[in-house]
Amino acid sequence: MNPKMWNIFTLISISILSFDVSCGRQNAVWQGKIEEKEEVVIVRNPKEPIYDESVFSLEPELSIGNQPAQSESAFSEIGNVIVDREGRIYVSDPKEVQIKVFDNNGAYLRTIGRRGQGPGELEAVTGLQIMDNGELAIFDMNTRRITFYTPEGKFLRVLLTDKIPATRLQLDAKGNFIASTYLLENLKAITEIKIFGDNQNFLQVLDTSEPANIFNPFLPYTDWRLAENGNLYLGYNKNYEIAIFNSEWQLTKKILKDYDPIKISSEEKKEALKKFPYSKDVKLPSFYPAFSGFVVDDQGLIYVKTWKKAKAANAFYYDVFDPQGRYVAKIPLSWSLQVCKSGRTYMIEENKEGFPIVKRYKTLWKVKLIQ
Repeated sequence: MNPKMWNIFTLISISILSFDVSCGRQNAVWQGKIEEKEEVVIVRNPKEPIYDESVFSLEPELSIGNQPAQSESAFSEIGNVIVDREGRIYVSDPKEVQIKVFDNNGAYLRTIGRRGQGPGELEAVTGLQIMDNGELAIFDMNTRRITFYTPEGKFLRVLLTDKIPATRLQLDAKGNFIASTYLLENLKAITEIKIFGDNQNFLQVLDTSEPANIFNPFLPYTDWRLAENGNLYLGYNKNYEIAIFNSEWQLTKKILKDYDPIKISSEEKKEALKKFPYSKDVKLPSFYPAFSGFVVDDQGLIYVKTWKKAKAANAFYYDVFDPQGRYVAKIPLSWSLQVCKSGRTYMIEENKEGFPIVKRYKTLWKVKLIQ
C-alpha cells in the first residue's frame, strides 16, 4: 500500500473508532442469551451493558417547588409524582394530606384534597394513579378507601376497599386490584402480591416472599410496577430478576442479570442501627440486595436503581433494559427517579434550603435503544 493510501486508511480507521467511542459503544453486540421455557421467555443478561454512560444525558427543563415555603407551589414533603396524558404533573404532599397539580410548563393549577373525613376529604395519601378515563385516584391504605377526582379537582366518589387487607394498591384497566398484603408471624414478615376482582374477591397470588425478620433494615423484598401497556412488572431483589405478567396475569417473561453484590460497610450498618435501634440484635447481611427499586417508562424501558454509587454526590447507577429485556446501558442519576414519560425524566430533589422539589429534564440518548 502506498503512503498516501495508508494515510487515508488510517484516517478512516480513526474516524470509525472515534465514532464508536463518542457513541459510547462498549460491546459490539449484546452478550446475553434468550431462551424459552414453558412458554416463558427468559432473558439472561451479562454484568456489562451494550453502552456505557456516555450515551445518556439530562437537560434541565423546569423546577417545581422552589418558591417560598408559604407559597401554594411549595411542598412540606413529597410522596408521589405522576404525569397524565396532557402533561399535567400531580405531586402528593403526605404531610399536608393533599395533591398539588401543575401544568406542562410547571405553573401551579390547583390543590386537590384536604385533611378530614367528609366527602372529598382525606386522612392520608399513600398512592396516586391516573385511570384510563383520566380520573385521578387517591389511595389511603390507612382507612382502606380510594377517592376519585376529575383532573380539574372535582370530587367524584369514594370506593371502600375494606375487603382487601393491603399495604399498597392499584387498579388495572378492568377494575381489578393489584395488592401487596403483609402477614406478620413471630417477628417474621411475609409479603404477597395478590390479584382481587372488581368486587374485591380474591383471584390469585402472583408472589409470596420468604419469611424475613422485620428488624432487618436491609431486607430483600418484591417491588412492582403497573405499566401503561397493562403489563405488571415484579422485581425480585433477593436475586436480580424482573418478571413480566400480561393483563391476564400470565407470566410471559423473566429478565435476569449477573451482578457483583455491593458490600454493606460497617459505617452504613451503624447508620442503619441509629434509624432502626431494634435491629441491634439481628445479624445484618454482608451485602445489599441486588437493587433497590425500578421504574418502567411509557416506551417499555426499565430503569433499575442499583446500590452502586456513582461519582457525583447522592448519585447511584441505574441499569437500563430495553423492552426485549436486554441490558443496554448503565447511567448515573443523583436523585430519586419518579417518572420517565414522553422523553422527559422527573425526579425528586432538594433545593439549596433543603426543601423538596420536583425537577424535570429532557432525556437525551445518543443511541437508539428501542428497535
